[in-house]
Amino acid sequence: MPRRALHIPYSSLWKSYTRPDNRSDEQVLKVEEQVLWKIKKLVAMLHEASLLVDDIQDNSKMRRGQPAAYLIYGISEVINIANLKYFEAGKIALELGTMTTAKNVDKSEASRIFHDWMIKLHQGRV
Repeated sequence: MPRRALHIPYSSLWKSYTRPDNRSDEQVLKVEEQVLWKIKKLVAMLHEASLLVDDIQDNSKMRRGQPAAYLIYGISEVINIANLKYFEAGKIALELGTMTTAKNVDKSEASRIFHDWMIKLHQGRV
């Protein structure tokens, strides 16, 4: 399967999020736009990947008014793309640890925080 095609099940779920209090994310998080973009990308990747897996686990037939991705692309392909997105998100966490604007968080700390949360998120499903 071509690399670009791997992302189709994931990209079909993409959704835009807005804050209910109308404050900008920059105001809330107090970070530069480049850091904020990476944080948003990381969170979105984890959320969307977890939805792909969740639909398989729950045998869901629909997601956001469309057939669940695994019904279209197959269980194996969807699990693979969800896992790929988890690893890509981990890479972004490491990148955040190297950015000077991410104060007091180095690569090892960024990795620890990311992995601790990944474990908590997956334990919640067990």
